[in-house]
Amino acid sequence: MNQIDSKYDQIEKLFDYEDFESIQELISSGFTSAEIAYYTIKIERLKGNHRNALILLYEISIETIEDQYLQTEFLLEQFYINWQLGNTNIFVPLLPIIEEKIFQLDTTTNRCLRMLATYYHLKASSLVVLNLISIEESTKIFLKSVEIKQKLGAKRELALSYNNLGVGKLISNDFEEANEYFIKGLKIGYELNNIYQIGLSLINLVELLVQNEKSNDLNNYYMQLELLYTKYSSHDWIKLWYKFATALILSKSTKIRDKLKAEGIFAEIIEDKLMSFSIYEKSIFNLCNLYLFQLQFEFDEITYQNFTLLINKLVMFGKDTRYENIGLKASFLKSKLLAMEGKINEAKNILLQIKKQFTETTDYELLKLTSMELEILLNQEKIMDVIPKGNIQDEIKNQSISNLLYNFISTNPKIIEKNEIPVAFILLNIDGNQLFSKLFIEETEMNTHLVGNFIVAFNIIANHIFESDDGYIEKITQEEFNITIKKETDLLYCYIHRGDTNMTIFRLDQLINHFSFVFSEHREFIVIDYELKNKLDHIMDNIFQPLLEEI
Repeated sequence: MNQIDSKYDQIEKLFDYEDFESIQELISSGFTSAEIAYYTIKIERLKGNHRNALILLYEISIETIEDQYLQTEFLLEQFYINWQLGNTNIFVPLLPIIEEKIFQLDTTTNRCLRMLATYYHLKASSLVVLNLISIEESTKIFLKSVEIKQKLGAKRELALSYNNLGVGKLISNDFEEANEYFIKGLKIGYELNNIYQIGLSLINLVELLVQNEKSNDLNNYYMQLELLYTKYSSHDWIKLWYKFATALILSKSTKIRDKLKAEGIFAEIIEDKLMSFSIYEKSIFNLCNLYLFQLQFEFDEITYQNFTLLINKLVMFGKDTRYENIGLKASFLKSKLLAMEGKINEAKNILLQIKKQFTETTDYELLKLTSMELEILLNQEKIMDVIPKGNIQDEIKNQSISNLLYNFISTNPKIIEKNEIPVAFILLNIDGNQLFSKLFIEETEMNTHLVGNFIVAFNIIANHIFESDDGYIEKITQEEFNITIKKETDLLYCYIHRGDTNMTIFRLDQLINHFSFVFSEHREFIVIDYELKNKLDHIMDNIFQPLLEEI
């Protein structure tokens, strides 16, 4: 082994185990002041102290360093730090400079190979989120990095690449492969007892499972992260990831008070973006979604102003930097607010403009959501055109509306996922009157009135147990059927389907958007059926009350 490799491989092994104290002891003698500065900066960066790392970096005149290996390593650190902080104007121009310098070095040495693997990793990570390359291109570059790291036995860096490969698969909605990569990263993290890599893999798994609605596995990984936080609460990265995971899970709760807690945590994270630009950005978008949720039920001037302030800030940020997707996501949320305000044409124009800006490198999830939202607005316009101005019960059963709904749910390839088979949609008032039902599969043997009675009874018991008002009940599974319910004011909406999907809540909201604007103007059709109400009371007394007493 080359002597230069032996010296630096020893330090890299210590980095694998996050043994920062031993590294500082090792470099205290026999190392130049520039080398000591480099490793000090790297330690600060790995701890998440980007402010300190940046200050130390600015004290170094990188171009005056004679050792070309060290000079290139400094440039990589400069890239890493500015990448974490989202400073595109600094890190993007560095890529070609770093590449040129690396290939001027002896690429047979382990030290140079490490830099090359890091360069490929940073190139794949940064260019894909800036829409400069596709996920497929990014994956190919990552695999070059993985090949070098496997050859060197650089396990910590290998875990990092696996996590980034998983993020790429997550963006592409390839949940199974994303999960495999995150698990690989987690196993290496535990093998090395590297707290950063364990935490990184766990937060990625939590994000994946929140998006994929896998609650059992989600609880498992969240508990692991919680235990890690309990043991290493002073570890800044673990503290940040634990807070973000907690807020993310609370934000998906059907309880209003949980959503309010999530708002508070996201707001705390946003206050300090110097830790991680990625988490900062995700927190803003999650907070904006929570503000939108609040505004759906009740207009609040402060919430409205907070939402508008954040969105405008993100739109401008997207224009001023190369983070095109951030601007597009912000515009998407802005369109949702306009639609809620009844400004359908303005909302539609924004969505159409967003679609025009899409390229093959654009965030797949954003493309899908934009297409869905545009379909909602376009179908609302069609429904408004065919609704006759007569009795509401005749209107809601109008064949044109049924056909539009069927086409929207059952045949649109942008909406339906390959494993999802729509079965039925049922609409009731809270007293049990079935106002509308639609079976999407004619041969399905389903008594929608009995299902409706179950939904109403289940809603009543849920209110007693959870003290909930409006919100979701998800997901009830009976044999091959999955049932998702939403209560909104005095109406209950139910969507029933077969197969796995991570879009049940979104699907139900789509259906509700098609009907809620009609009901808001016609409340007189909702009458109390006392006979049915007595039956529901009987169900409560004889079936649910014993269960409550056992609890």
